[in-house]
Amino acid sequence: MSSGLIKACGMTRVEDALAAVEAGFDAVGLVFAESPRRVNPRTAREICSLLPSSVLRVGVFLGQTQAEIRGLMEYCGLDLAQLHEAGGTGLAEAFGGRALVAIRPRLPKDLDGLDGYRGAFALLIDAWHPEKAGGTGITCDWTLAARAARASRVILAGGLSPDNVAEAINRVRPFGVDVSSGVEAAPGIKDPALLRRFARAAKAAFESLRGDAGISFKEQAETEGASCVGATPMNGYTVAHGKRAEAAGGNHPLAGADGDTKEMVSER
Repeated sequence: MSSGLIKACGMTRVEDALAAVEAGFDAVGLVFAESPRRVNPRTAREICSLLPSSVLRVGVFLGQTQAEIRGLMEYCGLDLAQLHEAGGTGLAEAFGGRALVAIRPRLPKDLDGLDGYRGAFALLIDAWHPEKAGGTGITCDWTLAARAARASRVILAGGLSPDNVAEAINRVRPFGVDVSSGVEAAPGIKDPALLRRFARAAKAAFESLRGDAGISFKEQAETEGASCVGATPMNGYTVAHGKRAEAAGGNHPLAGADGDTKEMVSER
């Protein structure tokens, strides 16, 4: 595997998630917030159950309560909670090393206070948008992202594609990269060829900077315990895919007869 984490977000179909794994992605993102890429819990659970144990399963959340997020993480078998607009909610602190905290900086001052997320798995730096919390396809401000990456563990998102990911990695030097629309044939439908191109370009760029890490990011998350700011353990978190979903059974309170989550996002 490469020495940088490569994540494909917005999975809605089993075949797309498996294509990402085959292409060499280290993490798969499943969106539970309002989005063209929103996935119902039952499909998300199926996707998670079929992924290799080395692949990180990431749930993307906006507006849910801590209890709702924990319930979905257990039901689907998720490893990390990607938290959007989490400032002041206490969610980042509650999830600690299982939190991937999304930040959308517009100005340098927006990077102030990153110490407040000490203990999170990483920061996800995305493009600023006046209305949307993510998934815009707009390129992030790489200068601000690079500044954050010098002090924190950063996963770079926002407008990445097979054509610009190598340049982004060289300029920002992030811990990882996250792509969604840049590898799609249509919203929520991934293109296997674009997934392969993106993974190849990202791996080559990371390896030119750091060499081959030799272990999976799942292993790193479980054994290294490094967090985005400083080095805080992940509170003994261990992965037990299938056991979480099996324990939850098929009756998650947020999953209706069709697996939908209409009541899940009550506020933005």
